[in-house]
Amino acid sequence: MCEIELKIICQNILKISTMSLLVATLAIQQDRRNMLRMRRRRLRDSTDPFSIPEARFIELFRFSRATVRKLLVEMEPLMDTAVRNTFIPNSIRLCVALHYYATGSYLRDVGQDFVCAVSKAMVSRILHQVTKILQNYLAQRYIIFPTTLEQQNIVKKRFPGVLGAIDCTHVKIKKPSSDVEYCYINRKGYFSKNVQLVCDFDLNILGCFARYGGSTHDAYIWESSKIKSHILKAYTANDSTGWFLGDSTFYARTRVLCI
Repeated sequence: MCEIELKIICQNILKISTMSLLVATLAIQQDRRNMLRMRRRRLRDSTDPFSIPEARFIELFRFSRATVRKLLVEMEPLMDTAVRNTFIPNSIRLCVALHYYATGSYLRDVGQDFVCAVSKAMVSRILHQVTKILQNYLAQRYIIFPTTLEQQNIVKKRFPGVLGAIDCTHVKIKKPSSDVEYCYINRKGYFSKNVQLVCDFDLNILGCFARYGGSTHDAYIWESSKIKSHILKAYTANDSTGWFLGDSTFYARTRVLCI
């Protein structure tokens, strides 16, 4: 092998080594950049559900953290208080109830959840307490049907002549006792309560009627509701009431326009 060929081979080896070193250097730099971009894992306080990221919090409880905090401020004076070290904070109690309402899981599933890990018996007591507060206090404060002429005129400003929209929805329940189960089996084949809801233009709930089981027709629930009786009396007295918007199940019903 002549000297010129040996020199060319050495130059090629040097170029290959230089390129390999450059590629390796660039790969190391890219890995460092990727490591800097990675989100560092944070240890979360398991006793504080509000430390959960906002998106995950809404997924679990169906409300934002700010909304739940406002709800907690209103409910806390009505909730139990204690000084024991084992007392479960009211913030966790409220989140346990909201998580159950949001997911519909059974008590054991909620109690074993990584967010609100409490016993099954405690979940039952929490649900009883929070549900009682919501039903007896907050529902009476926020779910208000416009009964006076002034209140109805305020509602009808957003949609002239219309007080709100009406419809029924099936809320799934556990199988009731055999002597009444026929009252709760709906047309889709599962047990439920057929709940009538009325809302205004801004989606504020004006009325809720949850007396009947899933086998009851929407139109029958409307004919039996207090809202219908009130609207009919007011219309008969001074012809000052508005209309409700509903689907075809309310066809030819008093003061309901089908759309």
